[in-house]
Amino acid sequence: MAFPQGQTAIAQAVDEIARLPETLNELGFKQPHPTLVLIGGASGLTPNDAEKLQTLFQDAICPLAEASGWIVIDGGTDAGIMGLMGQAYRQMNCTFSLLGIVVQNKAILPATEQGAGADAAQLEPHHTHFLLVPGCQWGDESAWIAQAATLLAQHQGSVTLAINGGEITLKQDIPNSLKHQRPVVVLAGTGRTADRVASVADGQTQDAEIQPLVDSGLIISIDWRKQPEALKQVLQKFLMP
Repeated sequence: MAFPQGQTAIAQAVDEIARLPETLNELGFKQPHPTLVLIGGASGLTPNDAEKLQTLFQDAICPLAEASGWIVIDGGTDAGIMGLMGQAYRQMNCTFSLLGIVVQNKAILPATEQGAGADAAQLEPHHTHFLLVPGCQWGDESAWIAQAATLLAQHQGSVTLAINGGEITLKQDIPNSLKHQRPVVVLAGTGRTADRVASVADGQTQDAEIQPLVDSGLIISIDWRKQPEALKQVLQKFLMP
């Protein structure tokens, strides 16, 4: 897949989840790797929040992934945290695998410049790989992301990092990670869903919708602004081979 600015990525489409192991192999992922899943704000991430989060990707996520050879998975579009991830990847000349898993019908592919509906989105051009999955709406990629992370990590370990986020993060992304028994680190202070979940996990508020997630025992709340070293330590704990 070639982008207008000259970037290229390896891309594959898959039509059923039973073929996911084979398709990941075709993408070039032949060995287990520690895998970080990024979930959270896309179009709902405000410019002010995005500006505050730039240092998170530049100072924590990218350096750790690069040094340790992680695979990083996100939703692959040029919006919100996925756009920030791609920008940091480019600015820091990273080489680790950055895989975007996207609903094919909603993705605006470089060759077509169009997608289905007003909410179609451009792909982020600095991702190294794309997996195009079936679906009719945003959020249909969530189960694919969770399953792909499990297959890619195997015994190497995986963790999900929740940053900001809206309804898809709350009702699909976090529950799907928990179904795979994957720890979910929610970053307090990043807004919206992450703050709601962190507040309950920290015992500050009660929320009947959030409590079952916290009761899983797999939710970890960290205020990344106050505890930058704690975030690094938790990610390394789950992802160091």
